[in-house]
Amino acid sequence: YTITGLFINRSTTDNVGLFGYVNPEWAIVSNVSLVDVNITGADLVGGLAGTNYGSISNSSVAGSVVGDSQSIGGLVGYNFGSVSNSSAAVNVSGTDPSSMHIGGLAGWNEEECSITNSSATGNVSGNSNIGGLVGISKGSVSNSSATGNVSGYEDVGGLVGENYGTVTNSSATGIVTGENCVGGLAGKNDQSGTVNASYATGNVSNTGGGVGGLVGENFGQVFGSYAAGNAGGGYWAGGLVGVNSIGGAVSNSYATGNASGTNHVGGLVGANWDASS
Repeated sequence: YTITGLFINRSTTDNVGLFGYVNPEWAIVSNVSLVDVNITGADLVGGLAGTNYGSISNSSVAGSVVGDSQSIGGLVGYNFGSVSNSSAAVNVSGTDPSSMHIGGLAGWNEEECSITNSSATGNVSGNSNIGGLVGISKGSVSNSSATGNVSGYEDVGGLVGENYGTVTNSSATGIVTGENCVGGLAGKNDQSGTVNASYATGNVSNTGGGVGGLVGENFGQVFGSYAAGNAGGGYWAGGLVGVNSIGGAVSNSYATGNASGTNHVGGLVGANWDASS
């Protein structure tokens, strides 16, 4: 099922998309393709759904999605359900100077929710929690990828801006730029976050602290993963991880790109603070 040229301009309205809500949890959307969309909303904005509590599968969106301050995604603004075998070729942005939770596929992926076998190829921009696939993820991301360029201020990642959940068998290849906590795959991997069997190949740069070819700042677990892009520009710069902070652990992982910066620069880890690698 294909819809071409969908245009929505509701800059002061939340939950904007082809579907404002996919709700309740047993609701199903599948085999839907949106081509050449131009969608503008306030918060909770997505090409296919503003908020998803159900199941979205085998669906795609191409075009442009613009929101105001939070939870803005090419396919889904806020995912409280599941997304599988879906894609977004969407340029996604937030207009508020403090915009957050912005992703090429989904702005927010909630705890115990999932994104699998999915991809994003558009460019993504905003302030914080900005990711090529997901802005902030508390659930699981697996077998997924992002190839677009990503830019923001802090917690900026080629795949996930800030990760509290699990990232498995996933990759990012776009150029990533920001100021603090900037990573080729994830800007920040929090204490409950895990990155496993994943990689990033894009170049990463920052002007502040914490830049890594794979993860900008790591409080969680990184294992079986690698980075091939160059990382640098600011301080605490590492080929794999910029800052491995308290509680963070890195194992069975490597980096092949160049690392550069003003201070605390390492081929693998820029700064290792009370952590293990």
